[in-house]
Amino acid sequence: MTMYAFGDEKWPGMAKLVEEMGEALTEIGRLMMTHGNPAHWKGDVGKRFWNEVADVHAAIITILELNADDELAQQHAKRLSMKVKRFLKWHRGSVAASSPAARKKTAMKTKVKKSPKSKGPKKDDGKKAAA
Repeated sequence: MTMYAFGDEKWPGMAKLVEEMGEALTEIGRLMMTHGNPAHWKGDVGKRFWNEVADVHAAIITILELNADDELAQQHAKRLSMKVKRFLKWHRGSVAASSPAARKKTAMKTKVKKSPKSKGPKKDDGKKAAA
């Protein structure tokens, strides 16, 4: 039985996904080596990166079309939605937390307020203290 390439019986398209992921990783590495600057001797690495991301996306969609039944496709869609929401929440949280405005706001919230000096125990007004 043949496996992994287009037209094969088992997991057709898997080899293409691996190839495209490798190309995307190459461009990610170039972006990292240039500290995010897209200028590179190979050309505009930013453009090359986005082209490779599109190729990976196409390979993933192709694998789903060729290999997944309806139930698996629904599971994939549900997990994809959940992961995108989670990753965006993580990103927004870290971007917000690292911005100067957010740090200032957090610092203002965490300042310890000086309380008036205690003049002995408070009288019980009949209300229970919140735990």
